[in-house]
Amino acid sequence: MKRRLKLLFIDLSLIFICLSILEFTDAYYSVYLLIGILGTICSYINYKKPTKKTWLEYIFSVLLATFITIANYQIYESLPHLNEFTQALMSFLSALLVFAGSFVIFINILSYAKTFIVKTNSKLTKSDRPIKIFLFYFAVFFFIDLTIFLLCYFPGNLTSDSIDEIGQLLSNTYTNHHPFYFTLLIKFFVSIGIRWFSSINVGVALFSIFQITVLSSAFSYSLLTLRQIGVSKKIVLTTLIILAIMPYNIIYSFTVWKDILFAAFFLIFIVSIYRYFHKLTNHKKSLLFLMTLCGIILCLFRSNAWIAFSVATIIFFIIFKKQYLGLGFIFCAIIGVSFILKNPVLKILSIPQPDIIESLSIPTQQIARTLSESKDTISANDLSLIDKLADPEEIIKAYSPIIHDPIKKVIRSKGTVKNISEHKAEYLLLYLRLGLTHPAQYFKAWIDQTKGYWNAGYNYWRWSDEVAVNNYGVERHIISNEIKNAFSSYLFIFENTNFLTPFISIGIAVWLLIILLYINIIRKNKTIIIFIIFILATWGTLLIATPVFSEFRYIYFLFTCLPFLTIVTLINNKRKVTNEKR
Repeated sequence: MKRRLKLLFIDLSLIFICLSILEFTDAYYSVYLLIGILGTICSYINYKKPTKKTWLEYIFSVLLATFITIANYQIYESLPHLNEFTQALMSFLSALLVFAGSFVIFINILSYAKTFIVKTNSKLTKSDRPIKIFLFYFAVFFFIDLTIFLLCYFPGNLTSDSIDEIGQLLSNTYTNHHPFYFTLLIKFFVSIGIRWFSSINVGVALFSIFQITVLSSAFSYSLLTLRQIGVSKKIVLTTLIILAIMPYNIIYSFTVWKDILFAAFFLIFIVSIYRYFHKLTNHKKSLLFLMTLCGIILCLFRSNAWIAFSVATIIFFIIFKKQYLGLGFIFCAIIGVSFILKNPVLKILSIPQPDIIESLSIPTQQIARTLSESKDTISANDLSLIDKLADPEEIIKAYSPIIHDPIKKVIRSKGTVKNISEHKAEYLLLYLRLGLTHPAQYFKAWIDQTKGYWNAGYNYWRWSDEVAVNNYGVERHIISNEIKNAFSSYLFIFENTNFLTPFISIGIAVWLLIILLYINIIRKNKTIIIFIIFILATWGTLLIATPVFSEFRYIYFLFTCLPFLTIVTLINNKRKVTNEKR
């Protein structure tokens, strides 16, 4: 008992020291404080009821603690020092204490989480008709989103990207820089608006209503499934309320971005697979068709989704081997069909693909960081090769650690992007040479360019509530300025109130997903593991190709899927799911 008490004291001391150092973070401190409090509570629970640690707990805790430690490298570098030695020593000790405290937090959370179970009730009664339940859930989401849309945001929110897509469909001149098939979908509704109502605004509004419908259906589909597997009404209704009032779910429902439908179809996709595994349907063919359609849409609506889907499918076969071969072949068909639609078909239609610089965000940011900090150490030959793309001084001036757009603009303005394609080997060797001689700059550049997707969260824009300036006649119409101002204040409060920022933190959502993966591995729940793999693979593409360090819409699919995944992970997995009639 005394030994455990001493360990508890050490744990709490490390958590306190860790949180004290992290007060100087540029991320959301409230998120660190929240997990610190959770870690403290779990430490005490584990002290009272100790459980045996697993080797997986140590691996996952090290991973999560490493995220926090390296993301805050600037804290250690900015510590006061007398000389180079004391600077190095203080930086090392500070990083070590942050790592140790974070490790203690996560290992205690993981140790408690593996034993946490949400009880399930009996199956639905005869009066609980699935269609009736679905329509009730749908009505809640649809009413809230549609009301705010019609009163405050008609015909929807359109950023410069959205306006660019409108311009493509009106001029009938397309590129796949913004997914061509998503642009075609917008065109379908805009064409109806122009042809039947002589109004482009009506066309955009029809698309917004379609998107509200799809997102509302996705959430309702997931909640219905939870009820059908016995999750209590209280838990489902609580989840319904949280999903319905989250500001990003409301404002995104009528924002013209591919990422919104991508997130909605991602949720429908994983729920459909869950229903397939648990035999929650009497219409297997319809379910497989829905699953296939969603899979193809996912691969077409996100540039790197095809790669993520392919990786996840390989892992699917590794996990299940010969089991569920039919489902595996469907995944392969999705990969094949979407590849044909993305490549040969677009080539036949003469739809140009994005230029190569679009997919080289991380490498070019790393080279730009090296130029900014160590130009004098780069050889004349390497500087000459860089100069063929853009003036190194211009690159240095344009470089921003958190966004790639300024560098893209510099290179594109010179019209030299094709040089990369024409001399791939030379630029690959340049990249490798600079990386080998400047590993610190490369590592810091990667951290700064991606940390928004794996650290606590950052104060970076998340949503747009405007219609970007355009020459196409798309303009905002507001019926109630009072409600518009009230909702704008609601958005502001969520972004600027400490106890609410965890709800909009990308990092805490990713940490929770990793914790769910751990729990499902411990419980040997392969069916849910594969859902998480699909999400992690898509998240992983951001870590190798994101143009912006913390773009919420890029990871929005995680926020749509996470409530469902959390609940199905925490329910009693020993309960047998019956194939009841519906």
